Amino acid sequence: MVLTFLEFGLHNPSNFRHGVKLPRYPWSDGPEYVTQCPIQPGQSFRQKVIFSQEEGTLWWHAHSDWSRATVHGAIVIYPKNGTGYPFPKPDAEVPIILGTTL
Repeated sequence: MVLTFLEFGLHNPSNFRHGVKLPRYPWSDGPEYVTQCPIQPGQSFRQKVIFSQEEGTLWWHAHSDWSRATVHGAIVIYPKNGTGYPFPKPDAEVPIILGTTL
């Protein structure tokens, strides 16, 4: 999967995905100016992410100095074709994402 992050704001975030292994790209995940350079306003960042055995819902969020306006979301990975859910298949699935402005 190739992820493209577009920075339309005035801040310089980086991105972090919980539960996603990056064996070939350890420098491109985490806090800005520590493990990667932040995405500058008006710029973009593309990254190839390899999902091998992950299933379920993973969490991603931005790292930046601007903690009051952070962005975050869910990455939903369904079971591979031909494999079942570890529970009865639901009638519908809706990610519910909660956040705070602290």
